[in-house]
Amino acid sequence: LSRRKVKLLNPDISFGHTFAGLSVWRPEIFASFVAKNEAFPLRNILNQIIKLERVTGELYSGDWCDIGDLSRYKQLLTQI
Repeated sequence: LSRRKVKLLNPDISFGHTFAGLSVWRPEIFASFVAKNEAFPLRNILNQIIKLERVTGELYSGDWCDIGDLSRYKQLLTQI
């Protein structure tokens, strides 16, 4: 992050921070992707609009767990 703008240092390397899935999107951002009527990773869109400096973010330094599927959720339950 630089002045709350998300910076893409190297799109081929994934490290450091993660996208928590909390976001507000403008529908027109998806226009070119939805027209193809197929699934696509959000990374494709995020990389494009990050380069345009249209993405802001907040850095959260507290506890956080990715519970994107049932096994991760069950694992978290054993830790609390």
